[in-house]
Amino acid sequence: MTTPSMLQVEWLPLVRLHPHPDNPRLAPRDDIVEQIRAQLAANGFDPAHALIVRPLGEDWQILAGHHRRVAAEQAGLDRVPCWVRKLDDKAAYMLLATSNAQGEPTPIERGRHALNSGMDIKAYAASAGRARTSVENEVKAARVAEAVTDIGHATAFSQLVEIHAAPKHEWRSLVGRVVRDNLTVEKTREEVAKTRIGRSAGAADIKPTRRPDPDDHDHVALEQWRKLDAATRQSLLPPELGDRPALHFNRQTSTDIEWAMWSWNPVTGCEHTCPYCYAREIANQRRMAEAYPFGFAPTLHPRRLAAPRFMQVPPEATTDTRYRNVFLGSMADMFGRWVPAEWIEAALTMIAEAPEWNFLCLTKFPKRMTEFNIPPNAWIGTTVDLQARVNGAEEAFAHVGSGVRWLSCEPLIEPLRFKHLDRFHWIVIGGASSTRQDGYDTPEWRPPFEWIADLVAQARDSGLKIYMKTNLGIENRIIELPFDAPVVRDHPIEAPAAFHYLRQYNDAR
Repeated sequence: MTTPSMLQVEWLPLVRLHPHPDNPRLAPRDDIVEQIRAQLAANGFDPAHALIVRPLGEDWQILAGHHRRVAAEQAGLDRVPCWVRKLDDKAAYMLLATSNAQGEPTPIERGRHALNSGMDIKAYAASAGRARTSVENEVKAARVAEAVTDIGHATAFSQLVEIHAAPKHEWRSLVGRVVRDNLTVEKTREEVAKTRIGRSAGAADIKPTRRPDPDDHDHVALEQWRKLDAATRQSLLPPELGDRPALHFNRQTSTDIEWAMWSWNPVTGCEHTCPYCYAREIANQRRMAEAYPFGFAPTLHPRRLAAPRFMQVPPEATTDTRYRNVFLGSMADMFGRWVPAEWIEAALTMIAEAPEWNFLCLTKFPKRMTEFNIPPNAWIGTTVDLQARVNGAEEAFAHVGSGVRWLSCEPLIEPLRFKHLDRFHWIVIGGASSTRQDGYDTPEWRPPFEWIADLVAQARDSGLKIYMKTNLGIENRIIELPFDAPVVRDHPIEAPAAFHYLRQYNDAR
């Protein structure tokens, strides 16, 4: 096997070295970056610490040395030493976790790497040369951390492993208690045991709120989909409607999703456990059982797929583009890693068949968007509520092809700083209403004005259009759509004539 020491070091331009999109690092570690930067300032770049890269077209992809690249950029270097290796995708992916000159991956990061490898645990452990039981525990911890992404990554590894044994809908509550009460491993294990009392081993997490007809396939939960044969699956994407009436888009009647006057949900449900999720709260209400028979479990609604074929753009769209906008997946994350590719492809096919509409979609898995051909009338966006999501969003959207690329900073939970806002066309900024789900309450939230002002300034510098949501509590807010698409504002853009006293004085003279 060829080792880096057997290769010749090449000094490559920093701007042509691109981070691997599947790097399991949650975020660069400031302490490691600062340590490397100080070393560079004192001694320059030692070729013995060269990055490992592979050719990527006319550029190169970093396989080892992501921290070194950030440090070199901060140090003002324009070239860095690299070992160039020609590796296939699988070998390159494995190298991300097995070659670390500075800073070993955390157990959760190793679990993320294993989880996203496409291999089962036994095969991954053999490929990585690690004990199977260690990999199993790391994967368990990573699953919980990813499901409770806002607080899970800050939770102790051993507690996350214990929490994995609890029913999935209990994970958020348990992680919250670990963080709030600083629970030990033993105490966490006791709390997990309480959640499993009376629960039979292997019981399904999906709890239908009504009994769907198994033959009509109007609603197909993910677990059911996996049991269908290929021919039945194909017949549902979209289905032959026969004499049954088609379903249409839903008209928005509130300001919750005001940048689109319609919503369309051929897929519902999500495996995120975001505390502020309005969709989970809605889907789990008893009065919504007819529309969401499996609650918030991922579900395909085949009849809804055909809706674009039966909708006409209303005349109001001539003066307000929001009447041409349809929010795809307002009750789901359409590009969640659990969503079958067939469901996504079916929705994208229907979008392409309806070019008169704009279809807006948001995800917290922007990297997965790069796997699909996006129609030009799809406005593809990603939610960035925390700084930890910025790097992933910017890296993914260097490769996302769509008519409009946008960001939803709603709710804006902390100040955000971007480096590549030029990869987007539009930014939506918002707060959060109060929600209650699974006994977990989140209050109404309006971010500080200085956070909003800074984000607006960054967007203006990069040429983005800006849309401020009403839940920010700001009067005379900015309401813009991409490419100056027409929109009816809810406030005047010039002070009333009575305030223009100097103009009146000059006219009088």
